[in-house]
Amino acid sequence: MIRILVLLLAVVTGVASYYLMKKSAAFLPLLKKETATESQQFIERFGRYYLIIAILGILAAIFNRPLLSIGFIFFVLLLSTLFSLTFAKKMS
Repeated sequence: MIRILVLLLAVVTGVASYYLMKKSAAFLPLLKKETATESQQFIERFGRYYLIIAILGILAAIFNRPLLSIGFIFFVLLLSTLFSLTFAKKMS
């Protein structure tokens, strides 16, 4: 059961990665202070980070070790928090 949930979270993270890397223009109107290229680089960089985490999640689901699964979930939460706080800081 945990293997399926980790794989599902990895897929959702991969979709978020694709959206951040390929559709970064959707976020540009929300970011005010910086130029468009700096903002786009910021969004695409986090898209690459999400892609790396998604690949690690697929590996955690394949190997099916509890420590790998917990580590994957920890890094997803950490990266999501970091992205949210940085994005909110750039919005204001």
